[in-house]
Amino acid sequence: MKINEKWTLFLIATFVTFFGIADTLLKGTQSLENAPVNEAFDDINFYKCVVDKYNNDNGTEYDYLSYSMTNEELATIKNLYCQTNNMVTTKGIELLTNLKYADFSWGTLTTVDVSKNKLLTELRVVDNQLTSINVNGASALEKLLVTKNQLSSIDVSDNLLLTSLSVSENNLNSLDLTNNLELLELSAYDNKLTGLDLTNNLKLSSNVIKSPFKKKRKLYFLNYYNRYKYLVL
Repeated sequence: MKINEKWTLFLIATFVTFFGIADTLLKGTQSLENAPVNEAFDDINFYKCVVDKYNNDNGTEYDYLSYSMTNEELATIKNLYCQTNNMVTTKGIELLTNLKYADFSWGTLTTVDVSKNKLLTELRVVDNQLTSINVNGASALEKLLVTKNQLSSIDVSDNLLLTSLSVSENNLNSLDLTNNLELLELSAYDNKLTGLDLTNNLKLSSNVIKSPFKKKRKLYFLNYYNRYKYLVL
């Protein structure tokens, strides 16, 4: 190989390395710059959704990049709509102490914790990437939709007022509804359930429990009692 060719290859390798390092540093700087100014929040997209909601409700024009909302302002938000939002976390939602309705559907969330949201009555986290969800402590919760996620377990034992539950298209191996005496609607198809005890759910009016279609897995019900409106297998 000629000297000129070697020199050219060396220069190319040097430029590639330099720009690779520069790009990494730039992305790190942008990440820091995009951190919410309110330190209770970690996700800039979630914080933007919260600030936008407050602005819409109050006619203000706060800039989510520069304004840090006060706890008093956050506590005024009762409904939150953050669909199709590339959020990673909802950290900070615990400061929305009067939140009653939240919809985070069609996003990229892997975990949600609303254990501090005592007044929350309806939560929708449909079609995300949830592997965990904490609704313990959300004692006012009446409707929970977490269809099409990656949940292998869910604990709703603390949600005594729950009337509607949709956990279809997850990876649930079991589902304990013993404490959910007010449950009226249940959707739990496309999971890995092998049994379901509905002895205490006397108000249950409709449910769909379906095994994976391709595998034709048979479901065994611990308690049947002919209370199902319809059953899809």
